[in-house]
Amino acid sequence: MTLLHYQPDRFGDGYTGQADDDAFYLSDNGKTSPKAELEATVAAITQPGGGNEHARCRFPARDRWLRAQLDLPGQPASCPAFEEWTDELNTETVTLVFAASYLNSPSSMFGHTFLRLDPPREDEETNLILANTISYAADAAAHDSEILFAYKGIFGGYPGITSIQPYYEKIRLYSDN
Repeated sequence: MTLLHYQPDRFGDGYTGQADDDAFYLSDNGKTSPKAELEATVAAITQPGGGNEHARCRFPARDRWLRAQLDLPGQPASCPAFEEWTDELNTETVTLVFAASYLNSPSSMFGHTFLRLDPPREDEETNLILANTISYAADAAAHDSEILFAYKGIFGGYPGITSIQPYYEKIRLYSDN
């Protein structure tokens, strides 16, 4: 349930997926049926082939987990875009960075947290300042009033944006603030 981000329904005994994009689900009923999504995913990842649009390439974490749980054969898949992305990021470990300016402000506390993608440490000279970061933040419109900002921030009124940028740019951003 966690890998696909399902939550129990408040009323009834069903589940609803948190992802709103239909492309996240392989089953037409995937948003409300974890069983249908599981069946569709197993069928899709066991299909022969590869390429960026294959289910194994679109959902590598699902593929890896299901193959381990169901003892499915681990035949290699060709996923050029995923392989290029992982090579470019060159990550060995991930560090959670909590860069909040105001610890007593929930929006600051949660809005200023990001992941640093640390490269392999070949020696003590490896410079982490050249690492990449991944952050997910609300795209808050600059023209909203403080009251509207608070309301939209609390109730999810802003779209979220994922960004990848070098760690040194994050340091500069927080140093300038």
